[in-house]
Amino acid sequence: MQEYNKTDEYIHQLSQSIAKFNRSYVPKKSDDSHTNLAFDSIGMRLFGRWVESKKGRVMMVLNLLAFDFQLIDDKWNILIRVSIEGKTQMEIERILQSFIADLGLKSEDYIKGLHFQITAYPFKNNVFPALSEKEKLEWTKNRAMANEACMLLLNHLQTNGEIRIWPHHFDTGIYVTPNKNIGLGFGLAMKDSLFEESYFYYSAYGLNDYDLDYTFYKPLKVGAWKIEENWKGAYLTLAEAEHYILQEFIQEVSNVYLGLEN
Repeated sequence: MQEYNKTDEYIHQLSQSIAKFNRSYVPKKSDDSHTNLAFDSIGMRLFGRWVESKKGRVMMVLNLLAFDFQLIDDKWNILIRVSIEGKTQMEIERILQSFIADLGLKSEDYIKGLHFQITAYPFKNNVFPALSEKEKLEWTKNRAMANEACMLLLNHLQTNGEIRIWPHHFDTGIYVTPNKNIGLGFGLAMKDSLFEESYFYYSAYGLNDYDLDYTFYKPLKVGAWKIEENWKGAYLTLAEAEHYILQEFIQEVSNVYLGLEN
């Protein structure tokens, strides 16, 4: 798991370059969702969002298979690619910045720092090494499972939601409001201050003066409750999350939050 955590951190750091592109050129949204990403497990690619430019719609992509950054148009042509191995993130962004200017976008906006801070990883200013095939495949497998789990929950609740990766905390997740009383957040988080390994989280938030009291919830058969000052919810570690167990976790916690089981 320690090796996987390291891969998570590398990709988290690299994803900030896409978040900068989104932040600079995608119309802003109050919940900051204009900065987030999507993961295509088939192509092993992290996507940003579409941006309008003088050359049409473009999007920034982190291709894990090729281990490079790409700018693509809406015909999926690669307009530029910048290899990652052997470069610092600043070097990569300077190369991207020069091409962004050719798109008719204000390139000086791209290079500005983000409006949030992530963990100051010790390798942040170093050149990036190549990721091994094993590291890429393991990360892809786990994030593909996260995508699938989000889809299962959306179908289970018969609601719509956008499955995205948030560049700040780097969780693959969804937020939905299945009824007027509750908002639900679900996803896969990376190692953080709560846990020393990746974990699936499932939290609920009372809306319209609806109160949720976690102290009344019975222990879960799958996963467990975590009640902290800044976060309350259910969790299941990635190591425990075999397919059928994850489905049981989703169903059991959903029933609790919807008041079908208490």
